Amino acid sequence: MFQILLFIGVITGMIGFAYPLILQVITRLDDKYSSTHVVSLFDREKERNIFMWSFYVALVLAGFWTFHDHNPSIKEGAFHIEVSTNGIIEGTLKAKEVSHNTIGWLLDVSIIIAVVFLVVAFFMMVKRIHVYYTPIKLVEYLFEKHKKYHHEKRKQGKESNLEYFKALSDIFIHSIQKKNRPLSDWLMKNFNEEFDRERMNQEENDWGTVFPDVYHELIYQIIEELIVLKDRKLLQLEKYTSGSIWLLRVGLYREPRISSNTFTHLWKNISLAVEEKRDDLVMHHWILASEYMKYQLEELLEGEWDRKKQDDQINKKQAEERNRRRSYFLQFHYALGGLLLYQKRYDCLRRMFDYTTSEPREYPLLPNSIDDIFDWYMKDREVLFYDEMFVHRNFPFPSMEGVKADGVVGKWVSRYIALLFLRQYTLKTTPHMTTKAPLENLTLPYGKRLLKVWLDGLDFFKDMLSENLEDKELFKALDWSHSDKQWYIDNKRDYPLKYIDNLETLLKDPEKNHVRNVPLDNEKLQSFYGSTKENIEYVYKYFEEISNKSEITENYQSYFFEEIKRKVFERESYLPESTTHYMYRDSILGNWIAKDFYEEIVKSFVSNISESYLIKKADFDLVFARLNIDSEYMIISFGVDFSCDMASDEGELFYRIANKWLEKNGVGKPIKLTSERGLENSILILKKSDLPQIIAYEIDDKYKDYNLKCLDETYHIYASILDLQKTSKDFKKKVGQFDGHMDLDLSVLQSIFLNTEIRWKKNIDMIQIKVYEEYLEGEVPNKVNDVLPLKKLKPKYETSYSIHNAFMDEEIVQKQVFDDINEDVQPIVSD
Repeated sequence: MFQILLFIGVITGMIGFAYPLILQVITRLDDKYSSTHVVSLFDREKERNIFMWSFYVALVLAGFWTFHDHNPSIKEGAFHIEVSTNGIIEGTLKAKEVSHNTIGWLLDVSIIIAVVFLVVAFFMMVKRIHVYYTPIKLVEYLFEKHKKYHHEKRKQGKESNLEYFKALSDIFIHSIQKKNRPLSDWLMKNFNEEFDRERMNQEENDWGTVFPDVYHELIYQIIEELIVLKDRKLLQLEKYTSGSIWLLRVGLYREPRISSNTFTHLWKNISLAVEEKRDDLVMHHWILASEYMKYQLEELLEGEWDRKKQDDQINKKQAEERNRRRSYFLQFHYALGGLLLYQKRYDCLRRMFDYTTSEPREYPLLPNSIDDIFDWYMKDREVLFYDEMFVHRNFPFPSMEGVKADGVVGKWVSRYIALLFLRQYTLKTTPHMTTKAPLENLTLPYGKRLLKVWLDGLDFFKDMLSENLEDKELFKALDWSHSDKQWYIDNKRDYPLKYIDNLETLLKDPEKNHVRNVPLDNEKLQSFYGSTKENIEYVYKYFEEISNKSEITENYQSYFFEEIKRKVFERESYLPESTTHYMYRDSILGNWIAKDFYEEIVKSFVSNISESYLIKKADFDLVFARLNIDSEYMIISFGVDFSCDMASDEGELFYRIANKWLEKNGVGKPIKLTSERGLENSILILKKSDLPQIIAYEIDDKYKDYNLKCLDETYHIYASILDLQKTSKDFKKKVGQFDGHMDLDLSVLQSIFLNTEIRWKKNIDMIQIKVYEEYLEGEVPNKVNDVLPLKKLKPKYETSYSIHNAFMDEEIVQKQVFDDINEDVQPIVSD
């Protein structure tokens, strides 16, 4: 018994030493690395889990042994005391029948084995703690784990949750903050290899390398730290991140492709540097981008021999694809120029204009001729002005939101192109600029359509030139002297504005009679009507599944969408073989009204939410059970994926559990919609009988002047195209009030009308459950006990109510849920 007590003492010692040690380790790790991911990984280490299970088993066996040893079964016996030769008093208890001998022996052996195993597990855990407490050893260990699990899964076509990468990112950021140079240098080197490894592991495709979001988040966070520190010792890290080396590796890959996702994050990185006035970071990017344009995106001409494949000739498809990539890469950097102008980073522009590494000088990201400038400006003019949101959506400017931002971004990009014109126009080192008049060197457009595009674009281009010429601060920073008219006289050149006037005179075509007399093309008219009907019908059908099939006749509130959209186009654009072309002419107005209608429906859902909770994924099943919903209820998912095709094994388990609960309770699968403003990454739960009713109405007589015709009898969609030269003066006057910048006698008017009611019952119970995201700062998730059963909820605008006795016991709910699903869902163990 004495020997067993020694082993029991070991277990007791573990309670007093090992368990506090684990708690201390977790606290110290959080302080040491400022990373919840590191702590989470330690919690899941197999050495820690083996120790904990060994400890629990040993503790249980010790309890059994203690209980059994102090409760022997005695029927008859005598107590005998003897004094041994060495003076020790010994006592023996003799019993005729002792029923616990065999069990006691088994318990003794089990305790010995358990304690030995516990001690071994303890030293294994201590060894792992040593790794976690030594930064270099920890990052080496985590990189090995990351390569093993992430890249192996990538090769198998599976997704990884990148938990090791996230932990490494946290340690990297912490090492930069604490100026731990040896650790940050080691991590920089290995992350450099990791980005190359990720790029090489992805198969070559048409959309380019798509780095996981956590890779981009790491770069952005590093740039944020570099902006604060301003430490020149971190120059190499600046080049890797803000210099875009990790995203735009030069010289390694034969067929470079930059994905749209990479462009988006490149813009976020460069915008941050511009906004924080870090011109040096912007120049790091410009230097690498110049090399990338020169070597990775060199121009390919059809019929030439491929330098990288000496036996292959370049075909038309290859040449067009390369030109497409070059064009978008240039568009990105023209947008950067517009951003720098907008932020008045004139000195940075000067450095960009001066940067070159070759003789004779080459500027890969700048135009080489006046032809290049006008070709770029006129080719993309429709994108910049007739679809201004394209530019703002892809290259948003900081601190600029809303409808106004769309046109402003396009304006600053155009002003940058006008600045490039002034640079090219005045270059003394360009031979044809000093030996010939500029107009003789410009390739003029041919064909009525191109002439029309140029003439329409020159007025705005002239305005942008004027703004640049009047900006004395800009010319001083660029060290340019040619804002003064005297410079042009001395150098025998036309003043830029006069150059544009002369160009406009050459391009003008006075013949307009054919525009007035030729009938409108019926095929183009039908294309407009068809596109309009398709766009608006799509919204109705999109919400059809979550619309009330029963009529709501009493105690309801209504949201009305009565809207007429109008837009004036040049008449020539609707003529056969038109010389005028507008991008999305047939669909832009239909898209506009459909978008507004869609947003109005979404707003009505947001307005009727009675309660909102922020819930962790792992608690979804508990929340469903707590709400006590059944087949009378519907779940509408806005961006929350219940398909079980999750990137994380844990996330997959959470959603499988939630799905299983819904299935067992007859609720039905959630209706999946896209994430919307106010409903981002969340679900709505309400009774099916409380869904809204969407009612379409016929046209009102007050719009009869627009001669609208019905395109759909069910949804009452109305549209028309009016030839304005055939309308009254009063009507043209009315049109001129909202679109009077064109010659209305040479124009047509597109109109679309929609009148819809979104009808909701009053005082419905509809809750919003938002998915809690750990990376969003400032958000605190609700506990399961915070959630009230749906039948207890009341709308926010009513008087407050008592929640006394409304709570269910969370442990009871959890036990009930897991009892229901235990037989069907097996836990997924993560390495």
